[in-house]
Amino acid sequence: MYIGDPGSADALKSLETLICGYEAALIAHDIQDTHDGRTFTREAFGRWLWETRGWSTALGITHEISQQGTPKDAFQLLFELIDEFRNS
Repeated sequence: MYIGDPGSADALKSLETLICGYEAALIAHDIQDTHDGRTFTREAFGRWLWETRGWSTALGITHEISQQGTPKDAFQLLFELIDEFRNS
């Protein structure tokens, strides 16, 4: 899926939509996407963001991240946070 320029304001929301669809497909086909035994879900990632950063994900997992600097910086931060989450 094309999500546009990572430096654009819409790129994070487009990526979140892609993640949502991917998660729905995993559920529909009863597949678990695990990394070192930890399953990535938006719910688990959101809970981790709350516990480690105090960030609410009531508006989606990318809302608070999008507030952290330029759109390009926020896009990069999302991947850094996902790596940190998966390795925690």
